[in-house]
Amino acid sequence: MPELVAHAAHIRWGGFAFTSLLDGFEAWSQATLVDFLPDDDGFLREAILAEGRPGLSYQVLLAQAEGNYRSELTLVDSGNGLVDPGHPGALARALASEGIAPELVGRILITHFHSDHIGGLIGPAGEAAFPRAEVHAMRSESDFWEAYCDRPEAEPWRRALLGSIAEGYRGRLFFHEAEAELGAGIRLRPAAGHTRGHAMVEFGSPGAAERLLHSGDLVHLSAQFLDLSQRTRYDLDPEAARESRRAFAQAASREGCLVFLNHAAFPGFGFVRAGSEGFSWEPRVGRYPDPVL
Repeated sequence: MPELVAHAAHIRWGGFAFTSLLDGFEAWSQATLVDFLPDDDGFLREAILAEGRPGLSYQVLLAQAEGNYRSELTLVDSGNGLVDPGHPGALARALASEGIAPELVGRILITHFHSDHIGGLIGPAGEAAFPRAEVHAMRSESDFWEAYCDRPEAEPWRRALLGSIAEGYRGRLFFHEAEAELGAGIRLRPAAGHTRGHAMVEFGSPGAAERLLHSGDLVHLSAQFLDLSQRTRYDLDPEAARESRRAFAQAASREGCLVFLNHAAFPGFGFVRAGSEGFSWEPRVGRYPDPVL
């Protein structure tokens, strides 16, 4: 990922103030696109190329309940961090540019344990980057990667990262067996397939007109809504991932939810629209003038 100036975008929705914090961008070649969508006959690649510069954006969602500015800040995932020191994530810089100290973050919801979602939990000296935050994820996700790290083929950096997280957040790690409400209107919801214990996150009162759905890695690129059957090379269980993707898109379009895609073009806010031939992505564009703090 190239060096970036920190960027943030703000939006208010469903009783929350949300901020999309840009962690980085990785430009892709045609060969990378082919590798990422191994079953695509060219349809999705053409749609992705038509949208502009192909690549993967990395953004982290920050949320705070409106009307209560003493409420804890919630992050969903933590970005790349320093897993690859040559290409560090920019989350810490983005938070600093917003005037947000790490101590203000009280809760971090982890969609899954891929490094670009948990790397930012650890600081440059191997310490917890967020000294007060509780970290929440699905039990099945933790169990899968713990077992993986016991195998001889496990990457040393992954063992080291998970060990640093376990030590740095000792007493503040919480793993859930099923859907969990972690604050007023904040829910971690199982959506397996991309990984064993992958989860999505929902903000807002159940059944309310204004809710936000964070997709995690159910959807990486907005063009994927054109053909939700297509797996990515990183889907651990492709069929389960397809089912979770379809359910996500159906719910988002039917219920009019604002959606956050953490890998689509920055800032990642938009709506999923159902049409006669499937789904499409309608980005929420324009200015986002209201800061969280």
